[in-house]
Amino acid sequence: MVTAHRTLSIFFAAPSDVVDEKYRLERVVEELNRTWSDYLRVRLRLLTGEKDVHPAVGEDAQAVINSQIGDDYDVFFAVMWTRFGSRTKRAPSGTYEEFQRAFHRHRDCPGSVEIMFYFRDAKISPSKVKPRQLENVRKFKSELGKLGVCYCSFSDLDEFDMLARMHLGKVMIKRSATSGITEDLLLPTGLLGHMVAAIDSHEPPVTLGDLLQQSDDAFTRLVDSARRVEGLADTLAEKLVTCARRWPDSGIVTADDVHVARRIAEFAAAELEGFVLRLDPEVRIFSTSYALALDALSRSAVAIPSEDSAQLERLSRVIDVYEAVDKAFEQFGQVVRDLDQALGISPALTPRLSTAERAAADALKRYEEMLGQARKMTYQTLRLLKTVAEERVNM
Repeated sequence: MVTAHRTLSIFFAAPSDVVDEKYRLERVVEELNRTWSDYLRVRLRLLTGEKDVHPAVGEDAQAVINSQIGDDYDVFFAVMWTRFGSRTKRAPSGTYEEFQRAFHRHRDCPGSVEIMFYFRDAKISPSKVKPRQLENVRKFKSELGKLGVCYCSFSDLDEFDMLARMHLGKVMIKRSATSGITEDLLLPTGLLGHMVAAIDSHEPPVTLGDLLQQSDDAFTRLVDSARRVEGLADTLAEKLVTCARRWPDSGIVTADDVHVARRIAEFAAAELEGFVLRLDPEVRIFSTSYALALDALSRSAVAIPSEDSAQLERLSRVIDVYEAVDKAFEQFGQVVRDLDQALGISPALTPRLSTAERAAADALKRYEEMLGQARKMTYQTLRLLKTVAEERVNM
């Protein structure tokens, strides 16, 4: 007997400065539907003011949205950045009013609606920020905490994709469990897999074990890249120490001292230039491998059946590995910061050395920012994995 799909409606709410996230969420919902809906018998439907509200007359524009969207959706999914929104006749902003309606539903009937709130922590030009709007966003974040609402923050759209996929995937799994779905799950590949399947319908599905293996492979590439960068940093530090030792003991006094100092400066500049050329490709390798590892892991972990003890044990080992990775990132980040500081206090006797030092400092800054983002993504993934593991054990 074929079981009908259950539809979960997601209402997307956001002020006017949040645009890209809406389109990214549409893609995530489409991917989740193609990947999981036939197996979980659950289909997501995204509701937005732009597509699901037609022109009409009401007390104000927000009242029209409230009337047409209604209160029957299953997930309230909201994003804020720098704008809080415009005041309505009933609330300090439209997004705030929409949140209040969802929160009151949850308060009056717990479990009737999932509330997911996200804040974007991305840099923006000061000229584009309205201080009062930004201050209202900050006050609202504080209010959410007092109401018991746990929200998430993200720094870029790729991280938003990962969080949305993990969190909505978890909701699909939970709702499918309440519908009596107990069959073992096989996940087709992601978006790329569907493109391939459109060409070759005989392409076999990818199992949960395959996805975990993809994560392992990407993680191996990531670790190899990090080790290479650590070797580059150690080698550069040794070369710079050598340059310092060759510096004239009495300082730059004679013409010969100037000649020696310039030769050392040119040697140091060449080493710095070589370091930048080798570091930039590693940044791309690290970033790509880390994204692939977390993507494969997050897509597979939430679908591990509770009775699959082997995969649950493997998930437990993965959690241990990622906790170790987070500690390694913290230590390696300190190495990068120390090297960056050393560059900042070294003398720049020639234009070439000055340019090379700035380029190396910029490259190290990019790598440090990437490490920070990786640590943040690791924390989010670990939190989800631990929750999933606990739920599977208790099922």
